[in-house]
Amino acid sequence: MVVPIVFSFSGYAEDEKGYTVTVPSLLIQNKSYTFSVNKNNRPPANCSWNFGEDANPSTSGKSSVEVTYTTPGVKIITLTVKDSNKDIAIEKQVFVSEQPDNVEDVGCYVNPETTNWQPAEKGKSEEATGEDKVHILAQPFVGDIDGDEKSEVVTSNKTTSGTYTHSNKILIFDNELKLKKSISTPSMYSNSATPIVLLRLKPTDTHALIIIATDGEDKDNNLKYKLQAYKSDGTLVWTSNASIFNDKTTSVKDASISLVAGDINNDGIPDILAGDRIFNASNGKLVASLLVGGRGYRFLNTQNPMYMPALADMNNDGRLEVVTGNTVYKVTINDPDDASKNTVVILSQATGVDDGFVSVADIDRNGQLDVVMIKNGNESSTGFPILTVWNGATGNIIAGPASPSVKAGGGSRVFIGNVDEDAHPELFFSYINQLVRFDYDGNAVNVKDRLKQTWNVKTSDASGGTTLSMFDFDQDGKAELVYRDMTDLRIIEGTDGSNRKTFPCFSATHSEYPIVVDFNRDGHADILVSGAVKDQTYADVRLYWFSGEKNDWAPARTVWNQHGYNAVHVNEDLTIPKYQLNPAMTFAGPDQVLGTADDVYPYNGFLQQQTSLSGDGVPFYKAPRADFLEPESVVYDYNADTDVLHITNVKVKNSGDAVLPKPMKITVYKEKVEAPAIIYTHDYDKDIAIGETIMLNFDIPNFKKWLPAEGLIIRVNDAGNGGSFHRVCDDKNVENTTDAFMYIPLGKLAWADGYRKCEGGEVLFQADEKLHNDKVTFSWRTPTPASKEFSTEKEATLTDLKLSDAGRYVFQAKVNNQLNITATLPYLSVAPAVMYWRTDAENSNWNNRNNWAKSATMGDNISAVPAPCTRVVLPGSEKTKVYPSLSDENTDRSLYGEPEADEIVFNYGSQLHYQHKLKYNRAFIQYNWGYYKSDTPTDGKPTNWEEGRQLSRNTWHILAAPLKKMASGDFSLAGRPFSWQSQFQKVTNPGGLVEVGDLSKSFPENNIDLVDNNNAIAVKMAGYQSGKTGYKNQENLDGLKGVLEIPYFENKDYPGHNYDALSKKSSFYYFDTKTLKLLNSPVGSMLRGNEAYRFVYETQNNEAPTDEVYTMTVNTKDLGTSNEV
Repeated sequence: MVVPIVFSFSGYAEDEKGYTVTVPSLLIQNKSYTFSVNKNNRPPANCSWNFGEDANPSTSGKSSVEVTYTTPGVKIITLTVKDSNKDIAIEKQVFVSEQPDNVEDVGCYVNPETTNWQPAEKGKSEEATGEDKVHILAQPFVGDIDGDEKSEVVTSNKTTSGTYTHSNKILIFDNELKLKKSISTPSMYSNSATPIVLLRLKPTDTHALIIIATDGEDKDNNLKYKLQAYKSDGTLVWTSNASIFNDKTTSVKDASISLVAGDINNDGIPDILAGDRIFNASNGKLVASLLVGGRGYRFLNTQNPMYMPALADMNNDGRLEVVTGNTVYKVTINDPDDASKNTVVILSQATGVDDGFVSVADIDRNGQLDVVMIKNGNESSTGFPILTVWNGATGNIIAGPASPSVKAGGGSRVFIGNVDEDAHPELFFSYINQLVRFDYDGNAVNVKDRLKQTWNVKTSDASGGTTLSMFDFDQDGKAELVYRDMTDLRIIEGTDGSNRKTFPCFSATHSEYPIVVDFNRDGHADILVSGAVKDQTYADVRLYWFSGEKNDWAPARTVWNQHGYNAVHVNEDLTIPKYQLNPAMTFAGPDQVLGTADDVYPYNGFLQQQTSLSGDGVPFYKAPRADFLEPESVVYDYNADTDVLHITNVKVKNSGDAVLPKPMKITVYKEKVEAPAIIYTHDYDKDIAIGETIMLNFDIPNFKKWLPAEGLIIRVNDAGNGGSFHRVCDDKNVENTTDAFMYIPLGKLAWADGYRKCEGGEVLFQADEKLHNDKVTFSWRTPTPASKEFSTEKEATLTDLKLSDAGRYVFQAKVNNQLNITATLPYLSVAPAVMYWRTDAENSNWNNRNNWAKSATMGDNISAVPAPCTRVVLPGSEKTKVYPSLSDENTDRSLYGEPEADEIVFNYGSQLHYQHKLKYNRAFIQYNWGYYKSDTPTDGKPTNWEEGRQLSRNTWHILAAPLKKMASGDFSLAGRPFSWQSQFQKVTNPGGLVEVGDLSKSFPENNIDLVDNNNAIAVKMAGYQSGKTGYKNQENLDGLKGVLEIPYFENKDYPGHNYDALSKKSSFYYFDTKTLKLLNSPVGSMLRGNEAYRFVYETQNNEAPTDEVYTMTVNTKDLGTSNEV
């Protein structure tokens, strides 16, 4: 005989023809379970098990056998027992689920310890404007939606028009709560529930899907009451091929939709339940429509219609059913792309029970999930919420109906979890200005008496529908409630309803609630909730982030993807489990044996976040591990002048499974690990992430008092007592000990003959002479990352340097085959022939490599500093943020020495502070009037060369002449175009006193040295004018790109000028102002040579005055007795 049975787990054993067969009906993949058979407590003489091919073992002849299934799914087990020469065949069906991803076999953990925690606000989003404002009733959902391994928050917006009923945008915030993306969508009915669900179709998909439900407001009928799926970049993936409501439905359409995601038929394709229908999450195709019956529908309070159904395995067959307030539907999906091939039947109905909001948990602990339905009484503000629990497989009422003792309307979705020490979960819900707890009492004969009110506390929730979430923050084995009413975020003791901590956080409140996730993925739980800064719930709603004040909250999952959340519904990567763990699953508990008194039920809840669990369902605390990596690479450098020991390359890795919190303490001992031998304790004041490796350098002052020393001991995560400062899973690899310290030279190890070199030059590297013995081997290596050895000698030379040779060279020495010494030398700068000061320079430091470029093109940067071979150009662009200063305070000379260049070019408008400290050969000044790109420009406006600051045309400019031997004729362009030069003049009164002094007097000649004119000149340059001599002719200035570079006397490109290098004589030609023809007579001339490239304040020896004061000789001729201008 064959007896098919779906076995209920809590009984754990069932009588079959006198035989007691022990078979768990709910199993987890790759976990071991005991199957046994006996009669009258004795094993049968002959039995045979067949567990299937994917079981280990697949068959057995033992009466009791440990079995492990390697694949998930529904399994059929056959037991054959010989009894009185008859074969009795017993067949049982079990379901093997995937292991939830918060159940881990981690290598680094410690037992949880109860913490004296305090919550603290960690951040909040900025108040947005326009249609990027957070909806006033926003429900946050969290997960990594773009594949960057960082969590994002997804919610909806508040539209700028109308009330808060609708949304038309998806808002995405990064892991600092900064708005990352705003996606426009058709209208959504977000009045009471945010109609969003998050899921990823495949683990390899970069983007998760953000699925929304539209409402009936869109002008396009094809977009009304549809599902739409978006990627995080705003790409629309699909729109459902059918409405979420059946054409013949009597359901209310203008209602908030709580979307539900699950894999109904274990085919690996997630399904979406919305309204009356089920859709394929991969393409939006209709899968099935529900029959007449419940929908998880009711008014939130006196109005505000909502749908809150669920998907759950109600009969332990491994497949999810659609669960509503009074009806459970069995859906058979034969083709996920063709609804006509799929069927829906009613699995069970609860007689006399109205429809309402749905939660799911195993309330009576019989191994089978129950429907928890809450109804809004008579839907008035003076009614009672009605709570009913019924068996989803049979329709039988288990407990209730029950109502709270204080009369008020509303009634939120029920949140369920264990807050005391019994095995049964507790039930909680809010209603108007109240929060209530009920306990299940299975001993009561009358089902109406099985729900006992334990406590009832007042709140400020006038809507009566705000939901809550749960989590055990302090690892005491009892979950806390997380609630945000109209005025406060509250963390509440589940035992008595008292506030453990409150924060001002305002809201209009409907069905939204705070969620608990590890938002920043640091190994500790966080709270995210929407709310307002003050009681302006229509104006300043944003997202808030709370966490443990000392970062000591328990670990938590990083996802919360839908309104009706249980941790088994979604994986950490937002994929939907193909074979979902039944929340009624029992785990072995601390004794690791199923069927004993300490069995645990960690997933038997609703709206409760999960922590890290062992394979036996026991919470554990992921721990860090501080590993001292490559201790032999630690480098010691003692400076005898400063008596400082510089320790570098202390490499520490957190190889554990949790963040190593700050501070990470490092203690240095002399020869022994004991208090008297503590030399120094160093704090690394940053968290060290999981898998992160840090490199530490630190100094030990006054080191001479510890000498002589045969060796040093460095211990990480050691506060000076030889033990661990932070809790870690082990402390075996935290120490570096060397007995070769005596061999390290107490001076500089290696150096170069200079770190500022020219392209084509050479560099010499040398090592300390104390290392020059037979016990030391050398290796000189090029800079990383492509580091390679180029010499093994004591000294090494590189010639014909190229720009690519720049970088930090590495010196390595092995001492006595015991200690590896590595010294990374300072950055070797290799300068090209021309360098430009960057317009986006970091600071005023001439010797900052990040301040220089190879050209004026933005981004053409080089990591180098000018050398004696370099022509330096200082830009005149108005974009230049900061100019160089050669003061000792601004320019660091410690590595690259005094600022030096071969030539320096000042664009018009550029600056160089403390220029007298620059060592140079030649200086140039550029005056920029811009140039015309064509002979007949239409707009008459010249173009900037290299985006330089520009002098206006047809305007007088008073210009300084900072170089020696500048002449009035330097600004003449032979009439192409006209230019005018004026010198200083004065007006005296009859008494001989100067009344006015200005620069309105034209220079009488073009060879006047500007030193004799107070180093100043006024210049006007003609702009383009069509048909006008001297204005239309722009070719000479255009040929110079509008830039006069002075001195130019050795540059033959400049017009109206000639220079005789032998006589060092400049000749300036005049021209006919009508024909622009150059005249051979008269000719102005002046002598000038190399001194013309020097600043006016310098001495004849090209040096700054010894007192660093330049005294300018002012032309005071005929100024009068007062000598005043």
